[in-house]
Amino acid sequence: MEENKEKELDALLKKTVKEAGLEQPSMDFTATVLSKISETAPTTAKVYRPLISKGAWLLLLLAVLGVFAYSLLGNGDLSFMGLSDVQWSERLNFDFLEQWTQWKISNIFVYGALGLTLFVCLQVVLLKRHLDNRYVLE
Repeated sequence: MEENKEKELDALLKKTVKEAGLEQPSMDFTATVLSKISETAPTTAKVYRPLISKGAWLLLLLAVLGVFAYSLLGNGDLSFMGLSDVQWSERLNFDFLEQWTQWKISNIFVYGALGLTLFVCLQVVLLKRHLDNRYVLE
């Protein structure tokens, strides 16, 4: 019973589609759509403005360099910051190469750093390949 209903419904749908026919867009359909898009599209592009301007970066750099210069070349009196108890002259006057030879680095740290470096380099290569394939210019 249901098979007969499905066949009748199928025949009715075929007949209706044949009678109605397929709708065809007009010959200038694409041109009309593109003209409507060009009318509504903004005519001026937004100009890129960085979040932090070059002047702000320069000011920040000068501030950081000033703090370093004051801490290294100044008199070492940092009482205004609550750091007057620290003996800055002893902490700043040391031989870096002498201290370097006394450092002990564990094997676990070395293996971890090498593994991290390897995987970061691998990820960079794989991501570059993925992005190159995804955004290919034709």
